[in-house]
Amino acid sequence: MNIIEKLKKEAGGLREASSALGISYQAIWLWEQQGYIPPKRFALILKTFPKIKEAELIKAYYKRVV
Repeated sequence: MNIIEKLKKEAGGLREASSALGISYQAIWLWEQQGYIPPKRFALILKTFPKIKEAELIKAYYKRVV
């Protein structure tokens, strides 16, 4: 399970995740296509979804970008 799938599972779905984060569902869909969450969203995600760990976010980001 990748980080975006885990985020959607924790939230209960794509639209629920977008609502909880206060962003569009299209933004999360874009993250899913890219395979990572932009670092500027890490703090919001960590605050909103405590089961998602910072190390998971960083690992997914560096795996796709670096």
